Amino acid sequence: MDIQEQLSKIFFSTTDFVWRSTETLQTAYQQLMENRQVSLEEGQKMYEEFLQNTEERRAEFEAQLAKILERVAENLHIATTKQLADLQASVEALEKRLEVLEQKERGRGREG
Repeated sequence: MDIQEQLSKIFFSTTDFVWRSTETLQTAYQQLMENRQVSLEEGQKMYEEFLQNTEERRAEFEAQLAKILERVAENLHIATTKQLADLQASVEALEKRLEVLEQKERGRGREG
């Protein structure tokens, strides 16, 4: 699946999520207003279910987006934050080794 297809999938998933959320809220509101048969507990339950579904969908969306961005970074040869941190640690270790070697070399030069 190419990046455009993946972005389209995320867009439609998000659109579907927003539509379902709106539909759920409208249905709940209509039940409360028209029937006046929904208790406070039932209203609270519907609200909690809505929040749970929203959180699950948000987590799915973030995971999909992270995967796509990782693929984009790979295709564009862009380093990730972890790769940059690893590279920085390697450079710092090499600089320390170089400093030690230079100090040893200076010490030999003074002896000879």
